Amino acid sequence: MRTSPPDGNFHSLDQSMRYLTNHFSIGSPVVQPIRARSGNLVEEVVALDGSRCCVTATRKSPGLTHDHLYKDTLSEQAFRSIGNALAIFHKNSQKIGYADWDFPELLDADNCFNVWHYDERIDKRIIGKYEKQRESYAEHLPSQEDYGVIHGDIHFDNIIVDTTSNAVTFCDFDDICRGLYVTDLAMILFDLAIIMRCENKAGVVRNLAEIVVNSYSDSRKVDRISLSEMEGFLKLLELSLFIQYYGLYKNSDPLDGWLKLFYEGREERILCDTPLLSDI
Repeated sequence: MRTSPPDGNFHSLDQSMRYLTNHFSIGSPVVQPIRARSGNLVEEVVALDGSRCCVTATRKSPGLTHDHLYKDTLSEQAFRSIGNALAIFHKNSQKIGYADWDFPELLDADNCFNVWHYDERIDKRIIGKYEKQRESYAEHLPSQEDYGVIHGDIHFDNIIVDTTSNAVTFCDFDDICRGLYVTDLAMILFDLAIIMRCENKAGVVRNLAEIVVNSYSDSRKVDRISLSEMEGFLKLLELSLFIQYYGLYKNSDPLDGWLKLFYEGREERILCDTPLLSDI
């Protein structure tokens, strides 16, 4: 069960839950929404102070999510299952379509790819690089094959993996939007590159990234996507997150967790245009 912030948008959340219900009904690897006794997928609750919260519930799926990974945390087959599960999700997104849903575009939505304001302490060169990558994304001419409704926040904390069966289930659909399917794939690879902890990290991450991408491409029956093709999307995400969390990073002492893994050496890498999957 989840409770949204008091300013949560009831309509947006209800639409996301209805969309998720459609996905589950046609076999997508997503958590199962549970209706309240009223039949609603979203219940609005009024707190004692008068604030309103939206409450949703989904059935618990077997497995675990991960905020960090080691080389042996998940098997190679589990990573193949992640690529395959994402392919199924996107194929079913195509079946459901987007014409009857008013989800926002990726660059108009509140998500990890989209920056709403800039901290004045950020190097202006980094802001310029972000705006250039954003323009590059906007210039893509989407086709029916590579564009539709996407998850929008598909990192390893939102991927439930059952290590016994290697079954994969996606959760947390608060950032659903319309965009290029490859952006979901990019977020998985990005998070893998940040949270993996092991020796020879660059080699391990590239190998696992190849497994995910090849499994995804084969399952969707599309031309295989190369890691080099992913770099622009990975760079957009890297720049956006650097800007979005910069204030939190600067105000955190000591630096730990994801912020430490992401920000250490990040500014230099960005200014040197170092590819995300290179020399991690």
